[in-house]
Amino acid sequence: MKGSELEKELAEGKLRSAYLLAGEEPLLRDDALLAVRSAVLDGSADDFNLDRLDGRSTTLDQLYDSVQIGRAHV
Repeated sequence: MKGSELEKELAEGKLRSAYLLAGEEPLLRDDALLAVRSAVLDGSADDFNLDRLDGRSTTLDQLYDSVQIGRAHV
């Protein structure tokens, strides 16, 4: 998905359980992260309501816990 598509989806109020931000351009990833954060967080409890996971070291269990999906649903 391109950044413009993501921004359109967020503007329409369509939020997903999780977002994987990947790509070779750090600026585009940072822009996408800012767009998602702005759409879902209100600033009052951002540290509590945001899980940022590193794809190189995150386990499946950590991912499931973060998006609150039980293994039976996957």
